[in-house]
Amino acid sequence: VYPVVVGVPGEKPFSVTRKKIMFGAKSSIKKEGQKLKYQAGEQLMDKVDDIMNAIEDSLKKEPDSIAVACYMLFKKGIRIGAKKETKNGTKGLLTLTWGKEVTREGGVIHFNFIGKDSVTDISDVDCGVELAKAIEKAWKACGKLKCTKTEIKDFVKKVAPEIPYTPKLTRTVVAANTMKDALKEVIKKYKLTKDSPVALKKLAFNEANMEVAHKLNHQKGVNKTAEAKRALKFEESKKKMVEREKKALQTKAKREAQIAKLTESKKEGWQDKVKDIQAKMDKASMNLDISKKNNEFKEANQNFVSTTSKSAYIDPKIVKSFCEEVDLPIESVYTSSLVDQFTDLM
Repeated sequence: VYPVVVGVPGEKPFSVTRKKIMFGAKSSIKKEGQKLKYQAGEQLMDKVDDIMNAIEDSLKKEPDSIAVACYMLFKKGIRIGAKKETKNGTKGLLTLTWGKEVTREGGVIHFNFIGKDSVTDISDVDCGVELAKAIEKAWKACGKLKCTKTEIKDFVKKVAPEIPYTPKLTRTVVAANTMKDALKEVIKKYKLTKDSPVALKKLAFNEANMEVAHKLNHQKGVNKTAEAKRALKFEESKKKMVEREKKALQTKAKREAQIAKLTESKKEGWQDKVKDIQAKMDKASMNLDISKKNNEFKEANQNFVSTTSKSAYIDPKIVKSFCEEVDLPIESVYTSSLVDQFTDLM
């Protein structure tokens, strides 16, 4: 946000206002801002354990709004929001009411509220019974959390005074930790190596990235027309997949017949030919399986945006590290504009 002054230089201005200005990916101001954000995010990540210990100690001894707010910021990456509920009913952490948008069941805190861009946030935070009870006690006592951004900053700065902390920076840290854990899981799930198919590596990355989108609630706004179009598109994709599977079975039967014939003939070089045919069958089966997984992934996550987390929250060093580990070109997961934007940060 930048001040805009309208008037004649040297004279009293006609008006003074503040405007939000969006910079392109190639803008030096944009790049510098990203650099400072991720540097601060790295510093904060190094202190997260200490900060969480301080928060939990406070909750166990004498739970209050500040400790609860800090806990939810670092566990959920929730937006802190404005001081008051907006005209269209959207809310942030400091305007959520206990018993209405926030409830407890055992050791789990449930959220159900309308967040930014009028998107519903239905999510859970597993705290363990002891902490969940402490959170309920503090939140229920005041209805809505009674603290300010300054008080939250001061709490964190007691543990990490050297960090230029803001509540929004917490979302960057939550995104980074979520992405790191998710990437480890997909590498294990798909047994990824440098020799794995590029399509499988991309699917794995997209799944990990979507974990961040879910964590930070990067949902698309409600649009019935768009949803109807997507539903038709997915139905069409399913029909095409059925046809593709039929053709794949036919091709497989032909190749199996070829293998049987070659095996029976025992002609010179038949074993090498069988290996080639078998390799083609394995590759076709794998490609079909990846395509099915991609379609299922897209349908299951159709209401979430995957680009926001990549472009604004996940430290590009994490992405580069994954790409190097599995030998995936960075251009496979970043657009050319993001590559340009993050080149100096990776």
